[in-house]
Amino acid sequence: MIKSIYTAVPRDKYEVSELLSSAPEMSSDKIEEIISSTGISNTRILNDDLNTSDLFYKSASAVIDDYGEEIDALICVTQTPDYLCPNVASLLHHRLGLSKTCLTFDINQGCSGYIYGLYIANQIVKSKNINSILLCVGDANHKNIKKDNYSVRSLFGDAGSTTLIVGDGVDDSLFLFGSDGKGAKHLGVPSYGFRKPNTDNDVFSKLSLDERDALYMDGAQVFMFGIREVPKFVNNFMHDKKTDYLVFHQANKSLLDAIEKKLEFNFMPLYSLHEYGNTSSATIPLSICNNEIDFLNKNILMCGFGIGWSWGQFMYESNSNINTKILEL
Repeated sequence: MIKSIYTAVPRDKYEVSELLSSAPEMSSDKIEEIISSTGISNTRILNDDLNTSDLFYKSASAVIDDYGEEIDALICVTQTPDYLCPNVASLLHHRLGLSKTCLTFDINQGCSGYIYGLYIANQIVKSKNINSILLCVGDANHKNIKKDNYSVRSLFGDAGSTTLIVGDGVDDSLFLFGSDGKGAKHLGVPSYGFRKPNTDNDVFSKLSLDERDALYMDGAQVFMFGIREVPKFVNNFMHDKKTDYLVFHQANKSLLDAIEKKLEFNFMPLYSLHEYGNTSSATIPLSICNNEIDFLNKNILMCGFGIGWSWGQFMYESNSNINTKILEL
């Protein structure tokens, strides 16, 4: 099913210690504490002239060049599109020169987006009408973060990954999903849509106009959601399965440590957090690319969780190796 995973990251690399040192009254001890807690030493940030579709183009064009055959479908998963409309997939379809018969659409999903995208791609290839799919996932997260919000800037990174899916699909039982919309108010970008502030059903009504104008995150609620839902979700899924590798969404080190301590099975974790930060829906494919491993005949458990609340997991039983690359833009 998965033939290749290529991930594009910005060329501009920032040390988290330098980003935090610009914050007023940020002591060296506090900086060390934050880095130790998040597990992030470096991050990548796009310059002002580049956006999500540029990350996708970098990774997708490289996949196409190496694959050398026609693409039947293009799926883009992002929450930082270049424009509210048209969608990123249409922009990317044109830049890549894909066929007019190519199925093309976006999915608005965050940290669990890679699993959602894989599931939808799996349903499409199982229809037998489409053989090859480009699944692009990722975000230009720093476009939504104020430059004086130092703690959040040091947590997130920008990245865009493309997965080439070819051939037969897999059994649906290898996927599992969960949702709890009560958590929607704890993480988001309120000003991005058309809901007027403080009207009926405004889930961000407690925020000031200034807070609504960028990424809002209640870190404590995110942490509690993660340790409440993810371990039991994964343990229930894994009760009759074994995995060689475990790839979680790279939220932050403290949360990952807390989740992993609650797991009831053996696993080898794959990470990308230290060098790239939290890259939203791109964290799972980036973590796979970041580790030079032979995936032939291996089981890889992937689990994404976050904004929504939304979570999902997929056990990929690989019968061939996966071509991986990390590219700089």
